[in-house]
Amino acid sequence: VQGGLVAGYLDDVMGYAYVAATGGAMAPLNLDLTMSLIRLIPEGPLIGKGRVVKAGKRVIFLEGELLAEDGTLHARATSTAIPTPRPTATDTGMG
Repeated sequence: VQGGLVAGYLDDVMGYAYVAATGGAMAPLNLDLTMSLIRLIPEGPLIGKGRVVKAGKRVIFLEGELLAEDGTLHARATSTAIPTPRPTATDTGMG
């Protein structure tokens, strides 16, 4: 699997962790994302875990992991982000 795809998966799980933590009201706007590929990504289902390490009014620290079904760690990432109100369908011109 290409590394950019893995970074995208990890970005997704970290972002959704913050969205869930704010009840869907906020989303993270990334300032940076750092990823480490620990081992080759296997074929088959993967488990993505994201967590909010610290969320302040001006900055958020996030972590994410990509694991095989047996719990083996394959990739991890950290991100620093800005808390941003989540856009609505009206804001995006979709509603």
